[in-house]
Amino acid sequence: MEQNHQHQPSAQHQVVANLKTPAVKASGGQVARFNAFALSFAAFFGVMAIFAAIAGFTDGEWSFNIPLLGVLFANTGVVPTMFIATLLAVAFSIIGVLSINKITDADALKKSWQCVAKVFCALGIIYTVSMLAVALYSLMGAGKKSGLSHEDLWLSCFLPNLIMALTAGGMFFLARAIANGKTALLRILGIVSIIVAGIGLVLVVIQTLVNFYGETKSNSIYDYDWSDLWDY
Repeated sequence: MEQNHQHQPSAQHQVVANLKTPAVKASGGQVARFNAFALSFAAFFGVMAIFAAIAGFTDGEWSFNIPLLGVLFANTGVVPTMFIATLLAVAFSIIGVLSINKITDADALKKSWQCVAKVFCALGIIYTVSMLAVALYSLMGAGKKSGLSHEDLWLSCFLPNLIMALTAGGMFFLARAIANGKTALLRILGIVSIIVAGIGLVLVVIQTLVNFYGETKSNSIYDYDWSDLWDY
């Protein structure tokens, strides 16, 4: 009996050990970089969403296109990029505000906003060059025989680039000020990003609903009446 008892496996010993996962903690530098990215792009996307929604109310008389997002989110189908932009702005603004109090590395904070300043400086240069290109192109086609629509060129090309150049410039100076030690601007930027993202979300939702259910709808392939296709 004693021998049989010795050969029986003990139920008190666990065959498979418990899986122990280490707690993931973000360093102060990682939090600072993520916070800088979130707040700056929340404000930037929010401004784009606001003006894209405003342009949507003009029934095609003015267009304001959002760059890059159409390429990154190519699989969203007919969902407009301004809808994606405003949701990104809301998400980034919330994350940015919540992560402000978790920044503990002053040096990482400075380097992060220096990087943000460089990014928006480059964007500002790109938008400024685009403005100059539109202006020069318009001047070259000033004659009636050119066939250019100068109204569309200045309203839907020059003006959007001007707006985004001013936005990028404002973000550049704000980021440089934060990098130079004016950290109190972080909370101001957090509040501004929340407000801008909120306004953008409201305008985009209203514009989308008006486009769906309003009396006048924008012309697109989805609004075309195909019932008379075979009458030609």
